[in-house]
Amino acid sequence: MPEGNEIHRFAKLHAATYVGKTICVESPNGRFPGAALLTGRKLKSVIAHGKHLAYDFGRDLKLHIHMGRFGDFTEGKMPYPEVKGVLRMRWSTATDWLELRGATDVSVYSDAQWKAVEARLGADPLEPNADPSAAILYIRKANAPIAALLMDQTLFAGIGNIYRAELLYRARQDPFVARRCCRGRGRGSYAVVRRLAGQHGRGVVAAAGGGGLRACGGTAGRRAWAVLGPAACCLRSGR
Repeated sequence: MPEGNEIHRFAKLHAATYVGKTICVESPNGRFPGAALLTGRKLKSVIAHGKHLAYDFGRDLKLHIHMGRFGDFTEGKMPYPEVKGVLRMRWSTATDWLELRGATDVSVYSDAQWKAVEARLGADPLEPNADPSAAILYIRKANAPIAALLMDQTLFAGIGNIYRAELLYRARQDPFVARRCCRGRGRGSYAVVRRLAGQHGRGVVAAAGGGGLRACGGTAGRRAWAVLGPAACCLRSGR
């Protein structure tokens, strides 16, 4: 399943290619009836939150996409190729085309429906202004294993199994230990986070050592990411 970093990559790519242009939207296999509502409209923006994408076509019309396990985009320059396989959605402009196959959800949402999606999702570590404070308070008291908590999209939106494994490995943290029993690695964690933050231009240098919290730079909301130690900076780096 594409994780948050891939979803944000799609959002940036599609925004650069299609925002401000009139889109022809089709559903070759007929499984996206909402195509008729969007075709001929101008794309205003592309939003990524966790593993969810929203394409704003204005007039209370947002195309919602969740890739699920098998979803994938292909794209290219016009003319587009012959239809192959189970093609859920295809759109095109005078110069570019985009195809989507295998997604779990492809639906037209109202603005209210999209806001409801965002409301149930946790903070997205790749969103600069995300504030994970509420999730941190919950996790400090949780009895669930830290590996399960990291995958809970209502706490942190966008983390999947690959990132979870990498983050816990970098933090040298047993995935089956309850978060309330976790302890930071002091200077070791601090050094890893500082290196990652410096490499990728992040304004956060933090570590959770012995259950404490140390931070340098950034807002209070950004400092809260430090409770995850190296995990937070690793994800925010997009690695």
